Amino acid sequence: MKNLVISLILLPVLIGCAGLAVQPGADSCPPVRSVSPYPSLKQAIDALVREKLLPHTTSGIKIVSLKTGEIIYQNNPHLLMTPASNLKIMTAAAALTTLGAERSVETTVLRGGEGTRELYLKGCGDALLTTEDLRRLAQTVSGSVHPEQGYRLVGDVSCFDDLYWGKGWIWDDEPDPDEMYISALSVNGNAITVEVRPADKPGRPALVTIIPATSSVTIVTTATTSGQDSSATVVIARRPGDRENVVTVSGTVPLGAAAVVKRVSVWRPESHALTLFRDALQADGVPVREIGFGATPAGAELLAVRRRTVADLVSVMLRESDNLAAESLLKLMAHEATHSAGSAENGVKEVRRYLEERGISTTHQVIVDGSGVSRYNLTTADTIVRVLVAMSRDQANFPVFLRSFAVAGKDGTMAQRMVATPAAGKVRAKSGTMNGISALSGYVTTGSGEPLAFSIMIQNYAGSSKTAMEVQDMICVLLSGFRHSTQ
Repeated sequence: MKNLVISLILLPVLIGCAGLAVQPGADSCPPVRSVSPYPSLKQAIDALVREKLLPHTTSGIKIVSLKTGEIIYQNNPHLLMTPASNLKIMTAAAALTTLGAERSVETTVLRGGEGTRELYLKGCGDALLTTEDLRRLAQTVSGSVHPEQGYRLVGDVSCFDDLYWGKGWIWDDEPDPDEMYISALSVNGNAITVEVRPADKPGRPALVTIIPATSSVTIVTTATTSGQDSSATVVIARRPGDRENVVTVSGTVPLGAAAVVKRVSVWRPESHALTLFRDALQADGVPVREIGFGATPAGAELLAVRRRTVADLVSVMLRESDNLAAESLLKLMAHEATHSAGSAENGVKEVRRYLEERGISTTHQVIVDGSGVSRYNLTTADTIVRVLVAMSRDQANFPVFLRSFAVAGKDGTMAQRMVATPAAGKVRAKSGTMNGISALSGYVTTGSGEPLAFSIMIQNYAGSSKTAMEVQDMICVLLSGFRHSTQ
């Protein structure tokens, strides 16, 4: 009984450093409890974690050899953590495996039937569709219809359900274009670009432009031009919860200054896309008298199609950390599996099925979206590494998977990381960042040419992610120079 009482008294102390044992009255955490068969590597990584992260910040790390399966280093590999955009690694693996890299993702234009005056624009998850794509579709359609007739343009979004927002997404992230609304019919990342330029004299209204020009968004501006030596104070916003697509522009922009530019998400992106397509049709001489939404009838005649592949979406999702591509792939997996409107819930089932079929336990995993935007998501460094290892053994999909990761010091979200270090060009990885959370997972080639898979998840810190990212980069530099023969 006495020992039990002592244990209960010490329990808060024992867990004070994320599960690391601490002596009563100690001012700091003890050395990191980690595992590695390579003493110098272990010592170097432990020192980084101890000196830069402890006692307030938690980390989960696992590094394995793809050649031998040997654990090179691990620390808290089974600790549940919020993965942020590292969740996209699971989404990519599941999408490539269940859908196939060459599976076509199509946006189509159809005519309702012979003699009808209805045109249908059907989206099915192409998160990369652009204004230029819509223009090209309109040009193709204009040669197949009768310009003298007035048409009704109908948007078909039946491939996906009507839940626009991810589970657990934070309301005040809106209208950030990274937390855009989700739709089967998307365009330009479901956001617009607002540019604010000075007029030719101080005191005059600033010049506001939206790109692409559209009537689906209303601009309300009070912004003015200030003196040449003043500072820009422009604020471009759409109120969270706004359902009218009203973007407000206020503040001042100095005379002669460069434009202030900001991207803003749009409400009901399918309406925005349909409006842009209507404008493109009319510019090509196809009159559109009315727009609306509905299902494409059976037997409708295909007039034009814009195709991309799952591989295209995966590449942008991983390299650029595109959230819309991730959520679209998640719902596309659900649509394919259920042959009905794809939902995030059913898409998550496909991701979990992918994991379970490869012997990766989902008992303690929490997955609610495809992008990692939700703070409800929980996974471990061990799980992410297991996915990376499983994909490295998938001969059909690994080449696409690997080249979709950003390369350190070269491109995507890794372009500014590990520049001019031995790790530049040798690390292909997916970053993930939220307030108080930073993760980096992927592949690195050692100094002896051995491929490794790694996951470095760090969370529970205040302020910027600079220190967490420095630790991740330093570990990658260590690994890029790692040689078994020197241990």
